[in-house]
Amino acid sequence: MDLNTKDYSIITLEPLIKLIQKHELEDNIYIESRSAEFLTILKAKAPGCKLFIYPVSFESGLEQALSLGLFGITISTRDITIDQIKIAHENNLMVALWNVHTESDHIEVINKNPDVIQTGNVKTWLNSLNSASHVTISVRQNNKEEF
Repeated sequence: MDLNTKDYSIITLEPLIKLIQKHELEDNIYIESRSAEFLTILKAKAPGCKLFIYPVSFESGLEQALSLGLFGITISTRDITIDQIKIAHENNLMVALWNVHTESDHIEVINKNPDVIQTGNVKTWLNSLNSASHVTISVRQNNKEEF
């Protein structure tokens, strides 16, 4: 059988939903996908999951996230500005940033004020926090900023 990526995503959906339900993860899981169809089906079957669109651009991600009623946008830090993150927040969307490797990347991302920073280099991230005394960190919880 010849499956394309779209078919594979839909086929893997049912086992994913069963796993989420079996372990009662629905309110505690973040799922990101490039497929609007995948996210739409998942939202209907597991509405508590926090779903993020992984777009080709911020503009398309904002449009898709709003039209599908998603939780947020996941995007490379190189493809989004501070002002765009503010726009997402104004629309009650969370922003997850990735492509963060060096200490300067970490400081830049922290200053953009995303909701989630995805990094494989936690030690560098912690060092960035320690050495970046000029950085103000705010945490968004329940659409309220706390400093």
